[in-house]
Amino acid sequence: MPLHASIFAKLSDSAGSTAALVGSGNSCRVYPEQAPAATRLPYAVVNHVSTSPATTHGETYGTAHRLVQVSCFAATMAEALALRSAIISDLDNVTLADGDAAMLQDERSTYESAVDVFRADADFLV
Repeated sequence: MPLHASIFAKLSDSAGSTAALVGSGNSCRVYPEQAPAATRLPYAVVNHVSTSPATTHGETYGTAHRLVQVSCFAATMAEALALRSAIISDLDNVTLADGDAAMLQDERSTYESAVDVFRADADFLV
């Protein structure tokens, strides 16, 4: 299962914390790479930032570490932070459908003045 699909499956599960804020199943407002124009707030966007081969003693051994950023967009900072917390709860140290585990690496938040929304990011190493 592709990485985005595996993350979407976890976040869109109706039993998860994220689904309570952005919907579940096909109506879940979690998107790969970019949200559609005029998407209702709040929503999240998942981006695969980079892939680094895992090494041991200077040699690769067939696996890779993938850095994934989940950006949460909302009308208020409180909503953006709540969505990020829900996503962290649903993903951090959890095994995804493809068998990989996501581990929280970093968190950031900001106001996006160009589009008048608040943004809270969480980076995961998968």
